[in-house]
Amino acid sequence: MLTHWSRRWTFADPSIRFPAIGAVAGFVVGMVWALLAPSYYYSSASILPDTRSASRQLGAAAALLGQLSGVPLDAGTSPQFYAELFRSRSVLTDLVSSRFNVSPEDTSMHTLEEILIDDDPSSQRTEMAVKKLAKLSDASFDTRTGIVTIGVYARTPSLAKAVGDSFLAAVGNFDLKKRQSRARAERVFIEQRYRDAGVELRDAEERLRVFYTTNRSFESSPGLRLAGERLQRDVTIHQELYLSIARELEEARIQEVRDTPVFSTIDQPVVPTRRALPKRKLIVFVNVVLGALIGVAVLSFFDFHHSTSGHAA
Repeated sequence: MLTHWSRRWTFADPSIRFPAIGAVAGFVVGMVWALLAPSYYYSSASILPDTRSASRQLGAAAALLGQLSGVPLDAGTSPQFYAELFRSRSVLTDLVSSRFNVSPEDTSMHTLEEILIDDDPSSQRTEMAVKKLAKLSDASFDTRTGIVTIGVYARTPSLAKAVGDSFLAAVGNFDLKKRQSRARAERVFIEQRYRDAGVELRDAEERLRVFYTTNRSFESSPGLRLAGERLQRDVTIHQELYLSIARELEEARIQEVRDTPVFSTIDQPVVPTRRALPKRKLIVFVNVVLGALIGVAVLSFFDFHHSTSGHAA
């Protein structure tokens, strides 16, 4: 019985030989692939959008502008917004045109487009560089904590950190321009409302002046006294509105020149010390398994072909 078992399970047995040959071939292919595949290093950073500070910066006029446009202005400070902003075409295009040193020993600076795509300058090369950078970078956010994480793969550790820093700077610049543009629109809106409120206040004051001039003895008449109180109340309301809008206008002018970011950087990009890609052990393992499966498939094909030929005979 043992002799029969040993004789059955030998390398000459096709059920062993084909999967074994496939596994060995997969191992060889996996090793070659793992050794020849370019190495990439990964550097990441995380930020926390300060949505509460942004909400405080949005005054009543900004809220009214958001209602008129149908889009809440504070939507641009959500974690999802920043995660999508990191992956936006405008940020990626800005980054591929930035210059970097490939390594600390490299004294010359090259655009990221030149580093990613080895080709002559053209609009097509720029497009290819943007697409490749999109594949080499990732962004995600935690719905519970609101933390946004951005990561980038690069051929050298120093380049990975430099591109990560540039990601943060590009998003910070975009965020600053966006908020200043919003504040400018708010300031223009409030200035117009301030002028209108001033006209309304002067009109109310003029009506009260005319009433006092025309009715010098109005206090002896209950009807005239009531009319005078209404005009005085109207002036008081317009005065309070005018002063309130004046304060909002001053705040809007301050916000227009404010240059502080609306997100806090939790983790800065660092120079990675270990290679992130390729995962050589995983590549070899997957190729060995695929090779063995291909061997089993080939064996099944020959068995099926043999059985079909036998029935035909």
